[in-house]
Amino acid sequence: MRKIHSKIVVLIALIALLGTVSLFAGGGREKEKPNELNLLVFEGYAEPAWVDPFKAETGATINITNATSVDEIFSKMVADGGAGFDLVTIDTSLFQRYYEKDLMLPINMDNIPNAKTELLPNFRDLEEVQFDGKSYGVAYAWGTIPLFYDADVISEEPESWRIMMEPQYKGKVVLLDEPQNTMVTMALILGGFEDIWNFAESDYDRLKEGFRAVAPQLRTLTTGATDEIALLANKEAVLGMAFGEQTAFVANQKGLNIGLTIPKEGGIGWLDCWIISAGTKNKELAEKWINHTIRKDYNKMMSDTIGYPGACNPPEGIDYEMDRIVWLQPRGDYQTLTEKWSEIKLILAK
Repeated sequence: MRKIHSKIVVLIALIALLGTVSLFAGGGREKEKPNELNLLVFEGYAEPAWVDPFKAETGATINITNATSVDEIFSKMVADGGAGFDLVTIDTSLFQRYYEKDLMLPINMDNIPNAKTELLPNFRDLEEVQFDGKSYGVAYAWGTIPLFYDADVISEEPESWRIMMEPQYKGKVVLLDEPQNTMVTMALILGGFEDIWNFAESDYDRLKEGFRAVAPQLRTLTTGATDEIALLANKEAVLGMAFGEQTAFVANQKGLNIGLTIPKEGGIGWLDCWIISAGTKNKELAEKWINHTIRKDYNKMMSDTIGYPGACNPPEGIDYEMDRIVWLQPRGDYQTLTEKWSEIKLILAK
């Protein structure tokens, strides 16, 4: 009995020793946080003018992955639970979706003092980014999905989105290859929908008819401002859904004469925010980055670089009717939306 008891005592001691070693090792690993941030953002949100000062201040390495759609960002995040990224930009309509999938962490707003002093008042306390009394996002940039047009070809500002259905523009119209924005815009064009953010099954039949009317005029579906500007420069497109204010901003810098408008039916408005990925390896550094980017001077640099209004400064150069903006709302069934978009793309391809 004593021998067995002795062996048990020795075994317990070994287990305790191993546990202690493990704790020390784990503690050491926790302290050795990588001085590195992996960003998943839209093009223009992380440019050298404000990335380099942060790198100089912190000594951090910044790795940037540019995305072209909200669906691409979501797919990359769910692929590994966000482990591949530290910081992501998403619009306010998506927060419920990310929260339900446990893809983001609450932000310690005490570490974001610029949120209280630098952000415009309307963007400081957003209900859409709060869950259980905690903030999960910080406003960064906003904009719209307006109608763009080549003012050298179309001399008068279009009043209606239905210009995209007119036969004289056959092969000269572009739409965004993005289900929510494109289908909601079509719903605004057609009118009469009970809920444009949560379509009923019968709504999709009406939407398909609307896209059939655009199909003969369609040049292509685009995934970003770069695509649209190339088409405009080559006169392959003269009007369509803009990838935000960036399309006209950059095109006009290149000498093109491109106008933007929110037609009478309305247009989508969005507000992009920083979130911290649930898979981040350095939450404190991520919070430093957020605080860094919402300084008025750096936020203005972002606006001056890509044309989107920043969350810190009043917008400049936007002269369309602001009361026509329909702000993005949370959507329900993304899977159905994606499936229906695949069906609509077949219609547009004919």
